[in-house]
Amino acid sequence: MVLAILVVAVLAVQSRSLLARPPSPPELEVRNDLKEEVQPGVPISIWLANHVSPNDVLIAANGQMVHYVLQRPVVALIDPLYSTRKSDDAGLHALMSQFGARYLVLFPGSQAVPEQNDTPFLNALAAGSAPSWLTLATRTNDVELYECASCVRK
Repeated sequence: MVLAILVVAVLAVQSRSLLARPPSPPELEVRNDLKEEVQPGVPISIWLANHVSPNDVLIAANGQMVHYVLQRPVVALIDPLYSTRKSDDAGLHALMSQFGARYLVLFPGSQAVPEQNDTPFLNALAAGSAPSWLTLATRTNDVELYECASCVRK
């Protein structure tokens, strides 16, 4: 009797997890974010394609997914917990200059981007506090693109 109750309980728990929706592919949120329009008929992904040549490097939070979706070279920002690189104003400027990256991609509304959310400088940037060398190029509800004109290699 106890065994039967235990089997029924296990089956009930397992059947509920089997009926749950499977998680969406990890790139889906980034793909949807990059479909948001910066102006009518112009998604941010097209804006980027028009402003960044296919071989130019982007710096991005959630960089692996940005690379996967855009099929462009991306240097991924890393959670400060796992990096020895400084994650402050000077560190980001040095990173962008090192790779000649003109644009930085941030996802200010996302809670799933630890390299952005765990970095005070990037939090301040996403909240609108940019240093003089970095300007907001364009934005949507979920994506911000910052430009560093002085970081581009000549």
